[in-house]
Amino acid sequence: MNPSLLPDTSVDTFHERVIIGSILGAPGQHFPHNLAALIAVAPAPFTDPAIAAIATAIRTATKNGTIPDLIEIAHALNPSFLLHLNTLAADPSAALPLSLADHDALPLLKSAQGHHVTALLAEAWQASRDHPEAALVVAKNAITSLQSVTAGMADPASLRLLAEREFDLHLDPPPLESVYTLQNKTICTPGNLTSITSTIKTGKSSAIAAMMGAVMPHPPDADLLSFSSQNPQSLALVHFDSEQAEADHWHLVQRILRRISLTAPPPWFHSYSFVGVSARITQTAFFDALKQAADSHGGIHSAFLDGIADLVSDVNDAAECNDFIARLMDAARTYHCPIIGVIHFNPGSALTPTPKTRGHLGSQFERKSETNLQLDKTNDVTTIWSDKQRRAPIPKHSGPSFTWDDETEMHRSCDSPPTSQRKTGRTSQIQQIAAMNSHDFTAACHPSGEGLNEIAQRLESFLASLYINASNSTCKRVIPLLVANGKLLKDSNSLYFKGPNS
Repeated sequence: MNPSLLPDTSVDTFHERVIIGSILGAPGQHFPHNLAALIAVAPAPFTDPAIAAIATAIRTATKNGTIPDLIEIAHALNPSFLLHLNTLAADPSAALPLSLADHDALPLLKSAQGHHVTALLAEAWQASRDHPEAALVVAKNAITSLQSVTAGMADPASLRLLAEREFDLHLDPPPLESVYTLQNKTICTPGNLTSITSTIKTGKSSAIAAMMGAVMPHPPDADLLSFSSQNPQSLALVHFDSEQAEADHWHLVQRILRRISLTAPPPWFHSYSFVGVSARITQTAFFDALKQAADSHGGIHSAFLDGIADLVSDVNDAAECNDFIARLMDAARTYHCPIIGVIHFNPGSALTPTPKTRGHLGSQFERKSETNLQLDKTNDVTTIWSDKQRRAPIPKHSGPSFTWDDETEMHRSCDSPPTSQRKTGRTSQIQQIAAMNSHDFTAACHPSGEGLNEIAQRLESFLASLYINASNSTCKRVIPLLVANGKLLKDSNSLYFKGPNS
């Protein structure tokens, strides 16, 4: 092999001394990922003969991934290098904490890997020149050798990620940063997701509008629906609306300004209407908007997705949804901000005691969110609560409430609904079914009348066509309520007919 064919991949020998010195100073500890990979291929990565010999002795003496002590290393070392070992072990300037040494090992590791691969290529190149008639065989052998080598190589990027994210008892976690609170309880922190769920038309957009208003300058008496926040660094606030028409989006922002008595939004507020745009384009635009806003304003305060389901093409595609939620979590971590998403309940589960959010996306989003706020509406009053969160819950019997105010043309805080209704957080399934628009059901009633079993079966089938899962016994309990409100009639023979209010 011609050495001139190889690139100069030598590394500063002082760098090598620090890495080995750090290992010598941590006997009994487990090797971090990069250092373990580096020692496993010793002496190849090291250019200093003494350091290479000590690294090889460490490899020989290592058992169960634990750093050997000096005596064990000395037994495995050529005696001519014992003085070097003792000198290096006694030099405190040659040692770093293992986590730092592990990070500094990456250049050596990459150098060794690159040197090995380049050597194989150089040998193949020389062999093909010396024996051109066998060039095809040489190429096949080279491919096999490269596959064997690279299969055993750790990916430096992956190793770097492992080193960055490994638990370190000596590193204190940063203090808790509360980005948003509700009733003075933390609901959003940097690097996390928050979900807001409910049925349609409960005031979700008004809730997030109040949250965004809390970030902007506002008078002390502003009605922010019990949300609070602050933005002393004037970081970017990003809002994507894929739920409402463009005119409704405009009115939403305008109501935020009226709520906090501003004439124009701050320059760091960026709100976009993406209704009717494809999921792929909207998702790309959202992540681009985060980068652009972070670059322009020095960081992100928070980001809102009003209609998170519009950023995937299939809410039941597990691979697509898991990847998207992972991207959201990575973005929240990268920009050190919370990302808040709005998602509806499945139409069929909205009337059940435990409603489910839309598809696999909703389930994954809720699992990964630090807080899952739920909005329940009873007699035109919406209550915000949460019992699925990492910190203090907001019980549904004491959560803040709001309702629409015709005078101000916006939702305003109000007194809570009666306790008897608030304890369940929502009206019962039977009451909700009875209150539905049931014209299609009653119009299909048999003119000659039907008994309780038949009319209950008809109601059960009607609800199933709307993806509402209600048992036959539940349907039988709904029938008297339909009679009471005139949607059905019951004669003396206990037969049921279409009623005058149907």
